[in-house]
Amino acid sequence: MLNFYKPHWFYEALPYVYVGSGLVSLAVLDHLLSAFSGLMLVTAGLVVGKLRYDHRHWQRDKGGRSPPRRKGAKNRRN
Repeated sequence: MLNFYKPHWFYEALPYVYVGSGLVSLAVLDHLLSAFSGLMLVTAGLVVGKLRYDHRHWQRDKGGRSPPRRKGAKNRRN
């Protein structure tokens, strides 16, 4: 998997970019494929936002501890 640095502002903005571009695709383009792509982008943005929200609240409730890691996952620190 590619492992490259993403600036914090870009990382935080990605779910909003996904949802926004999906809504623009749904509103502007008149093709079945564009409607499907728009719905997929909106769904991806909502899922990513929900996962981040859940993870941050999990960390807050657990006192800042990290969640259990997958077996074989590399230990990375930013």
